[in-house]
Amino acid sequence: MAVPARTVDRSGFVTAADAYLADCFARETPPHVNELATRCQLPTAAFSRGFLFAVGEQPGAYLKRGQVQHAAELLRTTNLTMNAVGYAAGFGTRMSFFRAFRRATGKTPQQYRDTFSR
Repeated sequence: MAVPARTVDRSGFVTAADAYLADCFARETPPHVNELATRCQLPTAAFSRGFLFAVGEQPGAYLKRGQVQHAAELLRTTNLTMNAVGYAAGFGTRMSFFRAFRRATGKTPQQYRDTFSR
C-alpha cells in the first residue's frame, strides 16, 4: 500500500512570512527567522525545513529579499534619506542595509535611486 505524499502548503508559509515582514516594516525592526517560526507555532529548525521544502528557499533568504524589495520600492517612490529607507525596511544598521542591497541588486542604494530620478 502506497503512503500518500506529505503535502506542505506553500501559500501558508508565504502568507505568514509576508505578514511578518509587513509587521517588521511597520515597527522598523529587523526580521528574524526564529520570531517568524514562533508566530507559526513551530520550532525554528522544523519551520526552516518546512519553509525550504514548501517554498524552495531558506526563510532567512526570503526575508532578506523582502527587505531589499521594500527598500527598492521606497527608493523609487519616496525622498526618504538612505538611513530612513534602511530602517523602514527593517535593517538594523546603515552598513547592513548597504551590504544587503548591493549584494542583491549590484548597485548601492544611491545608484539605484539615481536610475529612477533621471
